Amino acid sequence: MRTFLLLALVASTWAADATDTPESHLDKARALHAAGNDKAALAELYLVETQNPRFAPAWELKGDIFTQQGNTAAARTAYREAARLRPEGEAPRKLEAAGGDLPAHQPWTIGLTGQRDSFTEERGIETEATLRAGYVSRPPGEVSAWGAAGEVTREDRFRHVEHTVALDGFLRVAPRFRLTAGGAYTPAADWNARWQVRGGLLVDLPAHLTLGGELHHRDYPDRQVLRARPSLHWQPCQGFAVSAGLIADTDHVDAVGTAHEQAGYGRIESIWERFTVGVEYQAGTTIEPPQVTENAQRIGVDVTWRADEHWAFTAISTREHREIAGQQTTLGGRIDYRF
Repeated sequence: MRTFLLLALVASTWAADATDTPESHLDKARALHAAGNDKAALAELYLVETQNPRFAPAWELKGDIFTQQGNTAAARTAYREAARLRPEGEAPRKLEAAGGDLPAHQPWTIGLTGQRDSFTEERGIETEATLRAGYVSRPPGEVSAWGAAGEVTREDRFRHVEHTVALDGFLRVAPRFRLTAGGAYTPAADWNARWQVRGGLLVDLPAHLTLGGELHHRDYPDRQVLRARPSLHWQPCQGFAVSAGLIADTDHVDAVGTAHEQAGYGRIESIWERFTVGVEYQAGTTIEPPQVTENAQRIGVDVTWRADEHWAFTAISTREHREIAGQQTTLGGRIDYRF
């Protein structure tokens, strides 16, 4: 009997929690608005705002209600916030129809990333620092929007230092299609000198799905690496996203032969007010000649805090385990400024 009561209590608690989410309050607000009870609908939307102020659909519905009430100033404020949070939605069009100006587009981003890698084997500790600058011509959801980013990385590896210069870009050629391309060069006097080129295609599908595919080619003096990376991204709502994909590497070394690596990965990302939390997991197998097999697993967690519309701070932690090479632990951070 006690067990039954405990299960009933847990079930009732779960049911109560399921009705106290931004999505559930938004559904109630839509139903109340359709029934003509705008006062109660706005009360539900204010509950959404306290739980997740970055939930764009709630701001857009608030603008619809204010528009029907004739409160143009309040409608513009709500639409402007919705357009800022989700520029690819309907809110920008509604804001212009209400006579408001679109939120100022911030095309430039600069960032600094640092990380420290520690190994269980003789490699010891490695550090890496990256300075990055990017530009986006207009909100990424608009057709003909394009962007480019360049970065310089310094890696203090075991017994030597490397510098890498990279350039990446994207172009939205149609409402649902984006092309990506990039390249990188690492100058060095030894075998580590290398080129890298990459290109891909992203397709926005119905049901909030994005299908992607990317090819990488790395060219060393004595080896060539080809990587294929298909991916699938799903964002059912404003504050939650899931990504999954595969990685297939072919690494040909002139003096040894060809190695193959296959891996699968997944990522879950959730937004709670000003915080974004991401969890990643990757597992794969590498086969090197002569038939040496090594399994590897990697898990990572990152937390981003958006202090305001300009500044964002990210903490990163990753742990990787390889059967032969041992363990690698990465701790790092990133600072971004948008203007």
